[in-house]
Amino acid sequence: LITMQYHLHIPGPDPMTNADSEARYKYYTKAYPRDPADREKPGVGGVPCALFNGKLDPDPMHGGGGGEDRAPVKLKQFREMIDPVLDNSTDGKLGVTAKRVGDVVTVTAQITGLEASSSRKLRFALVEDAIRYQGGNGIRFHHHVVRAMPGGADGMELGSPNEARQASVNLTELRGTLTTYLDDFVKNRGPFPKPNRPLDFKNLKAIAWIQDDGDDDHPVLQATMVDVR
Repeated sequence: LITMQYHLHIPGPDPMTNADSEARYKYYTKAYPRDPADREKPGVGGVPCALFNGKLDPDPMHGGGGGEDRAPVKLKQFREMIDPVLDNSTDGKLGVTAKRVGDVVTVTAQITGLEASSSRKLRFALVEDAIRYQGGNGIRFHHHVVRAMPGGADGMELGSPNEARQASVNLTELRGTLTTYLDDFVKNRGPFPKPNRPLDFKNLKAIAWIQDDGDDDHPVLQATMVDVR
């Protein structure tokens, strides 16, 4: 099971938000639009929100969060989504390596045996294993936080069954990009509740996944996570 957190400025400012996490939010709000007139129909329109292999839980009562005392209930609900697909098979294999030389992290993916389809995209994410930052909801530790998406949030088209793809990110440049992003947020929308900004980039991992953007369920077909060496 590979988990990822896309942070957003909802309901208030969040210093772990970035342009790529916002792009993924837009991707899912478009895929699963929320209908204010129909509360029985599930949709993406806020946080917390949980998706599984790109799919939204069809039960609108499940939602994506709750108070700390709701953790056992949420675990049971999430396992109802996760357990049935653990033994599923799918076409194609995905091998990934991630190396850091100086400040440059390079992620390489080798795809084999994948059924060719123009709607299938390969995406990379650079995630931080654990970040300590106490948000307004009281949560102090945040896990697998997406800091950037090398190669772009739109993903890379896969046109053949066997392909090798690569993307890189410079951590010094990334820190500068995120600093500018947060500065612009303060300039346009006001200050953050706390001045500290978690930009250490410690214990980095790389995640690669193949997702079918053309399918109504936007399924994730394969996913792999590796340590950045």
